[in-house]
Amino acid sequence: MSNFKINVFGRGGELCIGTIDKKLAEQCINEGFDILDGEEAQDWSEIDDILHIQAPFTETIYFVVENEDGEIIENTFDEDDIKILPIIFPKPPEDFKDDYVLMSFSYAKGNFGSFEIETDEFDINKLLLISINLDEWLFQNETLLLMGLYGENVDKLLEQIEEKDIKGEPFINGETLSEQMTEWEKLAEDFKLETIYLEDGETYGKGLFFYLLHNNEIICEES
Repeated sequence: MSNFKINVFGRGGELCIGTIDKKLAEQCINEGFDILDGEEAQDWSEIDDILHIQAPFTETIYFVVENEDGEIIENTFDEDDIKILPIIFPKPPEDFKDDYVLMSFSYAKGNFGSFEIETDEFDINKLLLISINLDEWLFQNETLLLMGLYGENVDKLLEQIEEKDIKGEPFINGETLSEQMTEWEKLAEDFKLETIYLEDGETYGKGLFFYLLHNNEIICEES
């Protein structure tokens, strides 16, 4: 067996979703979101009690595969063949309805990290990417990569997901993202799949965007 390093490139960024109090919300509306710099007010990247993720949009992903000698291997697959399973990230729960919710997104592109696979040959058909569908929040028709699963039984897992979907049953339980990720990790063990998370990326920014929500409606935004 050999070690293969799969570098994941694309467009995406760092997304933080968190709650702020009314005073800070009014400051952002009146003074602008530049105050969220860690000096005048809390840094935007620390306002993340709902979600914090740095990832590429799965629709933009492409791979650069290296062998254990660091040599780049020519891809023998089409990126359109990558299996992607989006999961819904719901609107703020009722607990947050009366709060002010800040969504901060720092656009970036480049290398979002890599993962390593020990196998005889890297096979794109054994890879399943799990992504977050944020249609209910902001990004229409775009999903952010959450994690991956790799192994012989990926198709068997997808078959079971489809069977439950037909019956209208949820395949993964859990109200929070962390609870859902724990469920996916348990499934990976059950189906003898390797769980994949990206590490050591290097991206560069393209812009910072802010959206302030109240009662699940955008009341102020800045880019």
